[in-house]
Amino acid sequence: MIMNRKFRLSLTSIRVSEPLGDGLFGGADDMYLCGIAINRNGQRYNLAPINIINTSAENTTFEVNPPKVIFDLSIPYLDDDFIFCFWLYEKDNNSVKDKWNNFITSFNFWMDRKLEENQIYRYPAKELHMQTFTENLVLLHAYLGKFADDLGDSDDVFMPFIIRASHLGGTVPLISNEYLKSEYNGTAEGSMAENVFGFRNYGLYFSYHYSKVASVIAK
Repeated sequence: MIMNRKFRLSLTSIRVSEPLGDGLFGGADDMYLCGIAINRNGQRYNLAPINIINTSAENTTFEVNPPKVIFDLSIPYLDDDFIFCFWLYEKDNNSVKDKWNNFITSFNFWMDRKLEENQIYRYPAKELHMQTFTENLVLLHAYLGKFADDLGDSDDVFMPFIIRASHLGGTVPLISNEYLKSEYNGTAEGSMAENVFGFRNYGLYFSYHYSKVASVIAK
């Protein structure tokens, strides 16, 4: 029997320490969030750019009400560990959004290539996928910056940040029935996005939810 559960990741609040925009007297630029993810079994996901709050206000926290759902997935019950890498960027020419599919093609290419290279180390399956994912992030950040540029007028891409959303438990290699019967709610720590000059402008806060497994096999 295949058992599935639901996983949901939501953006709950945004802290603005310093407004982002075109100069001292400029208005606030459109701010976008995008990202890639992998779970413990190697399934890959991506978030195409979405618009989020930007403002001219300083030292302000906005509650996202209702929370903005970023991912809402039906997953095998063993998929209980996710890593997400997100980028924020200020939109100047829309190149990141226009070339997002190219970026995901690069993501998949470099994941497949590095997975093949890493076979020599004989990592356990979970470690293999997550190690490969993290090894590729520096390169993928460079690719995103390349796709952001359009004849010198580029979307301003911030440094990426990583969050983890896990519901780990049970006795290895099994997950106990009691564990499966429980829902789980977690929060991902606020992650500051830094631009190339090191200014810390934005903090994003997330919540995540694992549903209980609807049908639990008795031991």
